[in-house]
Amino acid sequence: MFKYIEIKSILKKIIDNNEPHYKLPSRNEIIKMYNVSDITVRKALEELLREGY
Repeated sequence: MFKYIEIKSILKKIIDNNEPHYKLPSRNEIIKMYNVSDITVRKALEELLREGY
């Protein structure tokens, strides 16, 4: 599985399990938390935006 898909899945769960105005961690925080590259996080976030998250 591609890493960005895994990060996207994690972020979806975080969004779905929190209040409507919950603020996600910053890109830099996500990079550090999951030990991934900026490109991976950007791609995951772009896909979430395209899906309406």
